[in-house]
Amino acid sequence: MNVVSTGNPDMADAPATIGGVIDNRPISPFQYRIVAMGCLVMLLDGFDIQAMALSVPPIAEQWALAPSTFGPALASALLAMLFSAAFLAPLGDRIGRQPMLVTALAIAGLGSLATSQAATVAGLVASRALTGIGLGMSIPNAVALVSEFVPARRKALCVALVYSSVALGALTAGFAGPPIVHWLGWQGLFQVGGWLPLGVSLLLLFALPESPDYLLRTGRRPGQLRKVLRRLALEGHALRPGPTVAHGGALGSLLTPRLRVQTAILWILSWLTMFILYLMISWLPALLELAGFSRADALRSSVVVQAGGILGGLALSVPSDRGGIVPALLCAYGIAIAALLGFEIFPPDPLLWSALFFFTGIGTAGSQVALTALAVMIYPPDIRATGLGWAVMAGRFGAVISALAGSLLIGSALSPGRVLALLSLPLVLCAANVLMLRAQRRPSP
Repeated sequence: MNVVSTGNPDMADAPATIGGVIDNRPISPFQYRIVAMGCLVMLLDGFDIQAMALSVPPIAEQWALAPSTFGPALASALLAMLFSAAFLAPLGDRIGRQPMLVTALAIAGLGSLATSQAATVAGLVASRALTGIGLGMSIPNAVALVSEFVPARRKALCVALVYSSVALGALTAGFAGPPIVHWLGWQGLFQVGGWLPLGVSLLLLFALPESPDYLLRTGRRPGQLRKVLRRLALEGHALRPGPTVAHGGALGSLLTPRLRVQTAILWILSWLTMFILYLMISWLPALLELAGFSRADALRSSVVVQAGGILGGLALSVPSDRGGIVPALLCAYGIAIAALLGFEIFPPDPLLWSALFFFTGIGTAGSQVALTALAVMIYPPDIRATGLGWAVMAGRFGAVISALAGSLLIGSALSPGRVLALLSLPLVLCAANVLMLRAQRRPSP
């Protein structure tokens, strides 16, 4: 562990953790800028994630293929995200968050540009896998970086703002996608989703600072550390990094006796929640067209899920910052269960079903935001990217299964309303697992 004295000899023998000092200070414009850059990264990720789902109907029409044919293309990005989140994102704990984010956006951008040139399903599978590698690297490191710049009293809110930007990006794609596809074809959607991340990766290379806790912990880049501490107005403090965990390898550090039960619950919740959320993100446009919706109504209804997720994530952050994450998650899952059962009760109607999709988004996408904040609370800084990465991996594994399960459900004889109502069953399991958190959760400092 490194201890850094920044100029106050009276405090040199009693170093405080940098997180503890940040907790006792107001948030500065510099810190808000870090949050904004984290939001921008996640917004672009959300745009790229949604782009493939929005492109399935026009590609299927152009190539004269059934929508279910594109299950492997949807699953390939999720499989790549799974691998990347578990095995590449943890490198952020070793080499830093900033270089990982720059690299991740560049890879995701190149993958989207490659997708725009695909002429076969196999080409889509390969190019979406490249995009997924970048996305899997970026999400855990963006959340970890932002969480280490903000005080504990606003940590859940800032994490919610950042993670909700994935839904905002998907929402942006939902509104901007139809006119882009109309004027530029489906290829134009991926070209926009490719050039923007490449441009932002250059911006981050020069404008995004490294995590001060990482710089203190590793002792690397002392010049950059002094600059970051100056921007945080922390000169004159003897500082040390936050608490650490005895490492037994990346996975072993998450399965120590203090963390293993919380880790298991977090993985189960991420798996089930992302299964539901990604099944809807990936297949809702095609499912709603089967229910008789116009393509425009189908796209708008799927976008409403993301809007509900944004509101839900921000709303859940308030009780989470006050220690009430368990009842908040129970309430959110209850809302989603009730909304999904409503699809079996009410006949297909664009306005009525959009309301149900909105509440479903509050309880699913909103809960996923809260689970990300929970991971930040559970894991100390030295394994935070690792913990977030494996939580994302668990979620993406559920998403992979959902992409394949969705193709089976769409090809089944079940009505769209019954398909959606069946999605309430995994959320009942989520609620049961949340109840186990009350006795187990012990957030790290």
